Amino acid sequence: MSHDLLQASIHEGEDGYSSELRMVGERAVEYQELHFHEPAVNHALGAAAVVGDWGIAMNPDEHLRAVDEHVRVMGREELGRSHVESGFSQTRWSKLMPYSELLPFQAEVSRRAILESCRAVGVDPSNLKRISVASTTPFSEDIANLVRASLGVSSEVPAEYVAAACNSSALAFDLHLQEAANYPDGPQAIVGLETMMSLREPLVDLTHPDAYNYARGVTDRTSLSFFSDRAAALVYDPKRLRVLARATHGEPDTRGALGGLMTIDFTGKEVEGYSGLLRRNGRGVVAHIPDPKPDQAVYMNDLGTTRLFLTLLRSLADKFKVQYGERMGEPFDPSRVEHVMAHHPSFQIHNHLREKLLGFSQSVMPWCREHVNAPACTFGMEMARVLPNLQVGDRILQVFFGAGATGQILLTEIV
Repeated sequence: MSHDLLQASIHEGEDGYSSELRMVGERAVEYQELHFHEPAVNHALGAAAVVGDWGIAMNPDEHLRAVDEHVRVMGREELGRSHVESGFSQTRWSKLMPYSELLPFQAEVSRRAILESCRAVGVDPSNLKRISVASTTPFSEDIANLVRASLGVSSEVPAEYVAAACNSSALAFDLHLQEAANYPDGPQAIVGLETMMSLREPLVDLTHPDAYNYARGVTDRTSLSFFSDRAAALVYDPKRLRVLARATHGEPDTRGALGGLMTIDFTGKEVEGYSGLLRRNGRGVVAHIPDPKPDQAVYMNDLGTTRLFLTLLRSLADKFKVQYGERMGEPFDPSRVEHVMAHHPSFQIHNHLREKLLGFSQSVMPWCREHVNAPACTFGMEMARVLPNLQVGDRILQVFFGAGATGQILLTEIV
């Protein structure tokens, strides 16, 4: 399928998900043996979540080998880590996907994920009031439009995307809560799409004249990528949740460089220019990282990475406790929280964050660690875990921090 046909299909409007585009996406999905796990349903809340996977879901060892492949592809072998011929380069679908098939594949996976959640809770997908696609992919906006069209949803319904790398689905959820009053009552949908899109260059036909318009983003400046063959979708009514307290901080112009900090101990050295890495402003401690040179990736060792994230998260946790007290008129009490959800790429700091920064004991429900390989899907995966147990009056505390230097602690209550 030609690039011109793909672009025309995207912009045709409500009927833009052409039969040829659908055929390409369906063929790719069938080739990958897409499988959705049993949906998590809460009929009392009218909500459902589903997690699907395909191809070869990567474990942490596969993840590291995949990043090796990324370093090689980006021409950075000189940085001192030998390439291992496995991981990403050996998966089936990486060989299947030229540029022209990438977008319909993602759109079809997203469409099916939302359909599965809608069916589980008895929602007509054409009645969705809002659709959000959360992903690291550079095609996010096009995917959202295609998914809306393919579900038969009116073009007047917003189809939005949150391309914030790690934790993007959690950020989409928070955006839904903030703007719930602006939308009619009824179900909304979030799909977190993790199709190894952080590794962009190998999935793009580099011979195409426009290739580099679609091969740029967070990881064109770093050598970090996250990999997972997963998607997660949630259908719910955001008006069933009330925000009790929220603390955020972010640095709008780190340009993804924080992602490079999670490339752990690949060279054992820090890149020149990290003096004065941390600084303070009105939002707390944030990172200031210079743009890497074109031939230079950004690295920190394991200890430096952990210290940086703990510093940033400590600032965020302190801010949350203050804001909670101001809002609720009482100190933060972790015993009054029924569910804790973590959405960030480093499982090294879970216990620090849970116990030392927020005061939770070991008796609190363990935080999910599986999401380390699926950052854009973490929210959906965690919701699938806790959704069946949610009841009116329950409090849910979420912590998310990602490679875009966006951090947030959010406390909500089911109403």
